[in-house]
Amino acid sequence: NIIEQFEGYFKLKDIDVYKYEPRTAPLDTILGREETAQTQLVKQADVVLLTYLLEEEFSEQMIKESYLYYDLRTGHGSSLSPSIYGLVAARLGLMDHAVRYFRQAGTIDLANNMGNAAGGVHAAALGGLWQQIIMGFVGIRVKEEGIFLYPRFPEHWSRVKFSLLWHGNRLDFEIERDKQIMLVTGDKGEVSVGIFGRSLQALQPGSIYIAKWDGTTWRDFIKKQKGVV
Repeated sequence: NIIEQFEGYFKLKDIDVYKYEPRTAPLDTILGREETAQTQLVKQADVVLLTYLLEEEFSEQMIKESYLYYDLRTGHGSSLSPSIYGLVAARLGLMDHAVRYFRQAGTIDLANNMGNAAGGVHAAALGGLWQQIIMGFVGIRVKEEGIFLYPRFPEHWSRVKFSLLWHGNRLDFEIERDKQIMLVTGDKGEVSVGIFGRSLQALQPGSIYIAKWDGTTWRDFIKKQKGVV
C-alpha cells in the first residue's frame, strides 16, 4: 500500500530522520552527498504531495501508509515541504502531526529554521501555511461539481474565518469548532457546497446558510434570512 518514490527506492539503505534531531543544517549536508545517495532520505514532499493533488486516485489507507512511511524519511530541506505534510496529516486526522508541521512551517523565518531569514521571507511557504489551514484543517476539496469541506481543527482552535472566490462568486465562511458553519454566498449565482460525507447542496446567491454540529456529525446547510444568524 506504500507508493514507491522511484523504482529501486525500497532497496536503498533505510533511515529515520528523527534520529538526527535536533539539527541546524539540512540532513543531506550532514550525511554528505555520497551517503545521501545510498539512503532513502527524501529532500521534500514528493509522494505525499502527489497524494494531496491526486487524492481521488488513491485509497485513504494507501495515503495514510505512504504518509507514515515518508514522514520518517523526509528531511524537509525545502521550506515548501512541512505545510504539505501538515495538510495531508490534517486530512488523515493525525492532528499531532498536523500541528507539529504547522508550527514548523510557521517558524521557518520567525525562528530562522532554514538559516537564511536575512535574505527575506519565504513567500511561497506562507502560501503553504494558508493551504494547510484551508485545505487541511478546514478540509476544503474543490471538485468539478462543487466545493466540499470537512473541518478538523487542532484542539486549541475554536474558530476559523476566511473567504474564497469560486467562479467569480465570493464565499465567506466562519466555522466554529463543534458548533456551526456559517456561509454567506455572493450575488453572482448559485453555488454547490457540501460537507464531506454528505450530498452537495445548491445554495442561492446573496444568502446566509448555517450548518450545525449535532455532537457526532455535521448537518445540512439551512438558509437563514440575511442579517439573521
